[in-house]
Amino acid sequence: MFLSIKKFSSNRVRALVLIGGTFSGARMLIGATSALFLLSKGLSIADIANLKAIQAFVILVSDVPIGYFADKYDKRISVGCSFVFASMWLILTGLFSNFCGIAIAEVCNALSLTFINGAFDAYLIEVYKQEEKEYDLKKIFSEYYSFEFFVMSLAVLVSGFFPSISSPFLWFLGGGIMIGLLFLFLALFFSDKGVQKKKKHVFSLAHMRSDLRYFVSLLSTQQWFVFLFISYLLINVVYQIFIQYWQVFIQFSAPYPLVATAFSVVFFCILLIQSLAAKMAFRIPLFLNIVFLLGWFFFLLLALSQNIVIFSIGGSIGFFASMRMIQLWVDRHINEIVKDELRATVLSLLSFVLRLVLIGVLPFVGKLSLKGIGYVIVLMTIMVSGFGVFWLIGRFFQHQLFSHDTEKAGDVFYVEEE
Repeated sequence: MFLSIKKFSSNRVRALVLIGGTFSGARMLIGATSALFLLSKGLSIADIANLKAIQAFVILVSDVPIGYFADKYDKRISVGCSFVFASMWLILTGLFSNFCGIAIAEVCNALSLTFINGAFDAYLIEVYKQEEKEYDLKKIFSEYYSFEFFVMSLAVLVSGFFPSISSPFLWFLGGGIMIGLLFLFLALFFSDKGVQKKKKHVFSLAHMRSDLRYFVSLLSTQQWFVFLFISYLLINVVYQIFIQYWQVFIQFSAPYPLVATAFSVVFFCILLIQSLAAKMAFRIPLFLNIVFLLGWFFFLLLALSQNIVIFSIGGSIGFFASMRMIQLWVDRHINEIVKDELRATVLSLLSFVLRLVLIGVLPFVGKLSLKGIGYVIVLMTIMVSGFGVFWLIGRFFQHQLFSHDTEKAGDVFYVEEE
């Protein structure tokens, strides 16, 4: 997968892809064991839930303002701040053993995610436009996310060699990597000639009203953007629910309790298959991706109904791959519509709305799971089927969706050029 980096002619684009992928990999070093590590420090499950609530609140209130700052002032500063807060989160969590200290670390984690959300993708596209001769969003999205998930899968393997859950070594290692990424990013990208310069009155009410009108115009005049916006919400809500319950689904079909090592291996395969899915996302027509999504999900349902654990694992892996391909397809088309000057802001707004939806949906799913995992399966069946019907409706009304671009109507649902 390191060939993904070599496919770019610009060393600066290669470096940025490497930095972004390593950032995600460093976070994944503790991703599989973070809750167990906190429990080993004496925190309760309720404490961990409170930490997640703190994280969600900080991200919710800061996401859009920070995205707007990145657009109006400098995306590099936003990305650099993300590395700073990520290192603080990892190191402080490894050091502290009380709830208050770890809560401060979790605020740093939330700020790290907020600073990089939207800003990194926007900056990556900006640098890619400046450096590469041929501008192709399909290439940058496919190669970057393929590399990112490959590094994340390697990080899961590395973390598996450290069986001591109570040791803070991986947290300190991750924090050290973040500090290294910060200095590398500062050295390579803070001498840019083509980066944003500070503008006068960038935070004036007049500018903010103008930018708000732009986003409203996207929703009111471009039916294609509205279609993509709804698709973005639907596929990501399904993805987030499945992330929470894939282990439960697999265990549900197993005749005996599975060991933690088995789930680690499956998790590695899930990340690796999403790396391969990113490679294939724009080489397969969209309607086939939708067919694969529905096919893998109903294959998973069949495996669950027959209690065939190996098929449940295969169905889960395939379902993750299909969702990743559709997510990248939607993200790419959204980024094609959004103008560069407000890219980070619009991406942050989309993330903000998604988080609002998840705040309502995930607790509801949690209450359903208390009644039985079968209720969650029924809900997901309704949502996945609804997603397929929604895209089928979009196919039949594609000329209305592309009323602003009649030449494009019909192409996106069937053919994607390499």
